[in-house]
Amino acid sequence: FPVVLAVAYGALELLHTLWRKTQYLRFTLWWVTFIGTLTILVARATGEQVEHIARWEPLQRTLLEFHSTLSGVLLFVFIVALCGYALEMSTSVNPKYTKFLLRIPQISTIKKVLTHPTLRVILAIASLVVITIIGGLGGALAHGCGSDPVTKLACTFAHSF
Repeated sequence: FPVVLAVAYGALELLHTLWRKTQYLRFTLWWVTFIGTLTILVARATGEQVEHIARWEPLQRTLLEFHSTLSGVLLFVFIVALCGYALEMSTSVNPKYTKFLLRIPQISTIKKVLTHPTLRVILAIASLVVITIIGGLGGALAHGCGSDPVTKLACTFAHSF
């Protein structure tokens, strides 16, 4: 499920950056980042359990460590995006609360940074790139290194470490 949400987030964020006239897409992105953050947390927790229960060969262990690290990167991307959307949504939902909150200079600066279109495009592209690499690593773990070109690339990369 996190894979679908990561791809959906990346695609919708790029679409939203190009076509900014709709509130509904912003609200949808907030939900995608919220649910995506929760599902990534669950996937990471279950992945950590599998990592410690199963026996892994050295190459598989390396692939698994990269897979785990990149899932942490994806979680970071989602948390940053979620914080930006939470600050942006708070301004439209409760203006009194927002006026109070934005009086704090650091919060105002954080909101400007997290809602900047350039950062959102970077996060969207990062989401798509990271989930593609995670998929290659997961495919190599599940199906072996020779199952397709992406898994071969992942294994070649892992052999260098």
